[in-house]
Amino acid sequence: MQLEPHFVAVNAQGRELASHGGQGFQAEGYCDVLNMGPVPWHWHEEMELILITEGEAVVRAGKRAMCCKRARACL
Repeated sequence: MQLEPHFVAVNAQGRELASHGGQGFQAEGYCDVLNMGPVPWHWHEEMELILITEGEAVVRAGKRAMCCKRARACL
């Protein structure tokens, strides 16, 4: 399987255009391989839970940057 860089479609204000979940429950699960480079800056109304299963990742929210390592979660 060919890995491709992570893509997030956003509007002019950086809001993510994808809809997650349904009307009654706005949640959805994804399994992403993010070793192809950074995820572009974006925002959305939904809460996001990130679980690192291998390596580490820098997660930025507002002015904060957190280094998340394997077996850690960022909410």
